[in-house]
Amino acid sequence: MARFPDNSWEKPKVNKRIGPDLVKAAIFWLGIVSWIVFSTSLILIFKAMPQESDLLTKIKGGVARNYWDGALIDFNYNVVWILFCVSLFAIAINKLRMKRKGDKYNKFNLLMFIYSSLSILIIFLTK
Repeated sequence: MARFPDNSWEKPKVNKRIGPDLVKAAIFWLGIVSWIVFSTSLILIFKAMPQESDLLTKIKGGVARNYWDGALIDFNYNVVWILFCVSLFAIAINKLRMKRKGDKYNKFNLLMFIYSSLSILIIFLTK
């Protein structure tokens, strides 16, 4: 005997997503931009750090810089703000996709948001 649907019967939800959509592509490309801006920030930090005198510096008679380069730190402040905006935008777009059980946040964008927030706070407090 066949069962007929009653009021409590619900049609099973089917995932109609066939492939990556525009939102997923945007999250991917914002992640790539975040990687580029993050790498730039790390390079600026390592260039701004105080130098240690090594053998080559002693042979040439040069003096190693024993202070942080303020111009590079100021430029890094702007780069970190860009990273903050990109990661915040990526998290907002990722929030649009959070409709299904299998959807998840991009962990790198969350990590970049935390990194940029802490960097902005540290640079702001040390100026």
